[in-house]
Amino acid sequence: PEKRDETRSEKPPHDEERINRLHKEREQIEMSEIEWVRGGGVLRDAQGRRDKARTERIRAELKLQEEEKIKMGRWKEYDDRWKALVASDKALAFADIPWPLRTAPSSRGTDAFTLSAISEFLFESLSVRSNTVTKKSRIRSSILRWHPDKSSSVVGRVVADDVDAVREGIHAVFHCLKRLQEDER
Repeated sequence: PEKRDETRSEKPPHDEERINRLHKEREQIEMSEIEWVRGGGVLRDAQGRRDKARTERIRAELKLQEEEKIKMGRWKEYDDRWKALVASDKALAFADIPWPLRTAPSSRGTDAFTLSAISEFLFESLSVRSNTVTKKSRIRSSILRWHPDKSSSVVGRVVADDVDAVREGIHAVFHCLKRLQEDER
């Protein structure tokens, strides 16, 4: 017969439940504190004094989360516009093209398509803490998207007045992407 080791103690199940309950309570307290600070409140310490350091840490985290949300939102909007453009068959104007810039170009010229403007847009969402995409893969996927041969189906749908401007824009973007790729090597 097998002998049981009586000296080894296992945690009773109620201890695990208690630990889980305490974790949930702590999470609820943290969420309440975050909401309090988000609403403009100031946290207090155990003695009732203002806890400026903890309040500022939460404010900084909230600000960072908002900035990350904006960055990811810009990238998602850009990506969604590309998906919609590829899926549709309607005629396109220069303004309909989802250019890889933080703000749409104000004219049909290629002055806005600078290396710094394009890299700022392409790489800003890579700084988000939850990001798993590398610079190299972002550049590669962008080159595939903006390659003049691949984008001919888009150019074929552009209205006659904007064809030259769109072609110039595509070449300017592609040229910047190739330079970024060379810089990454």
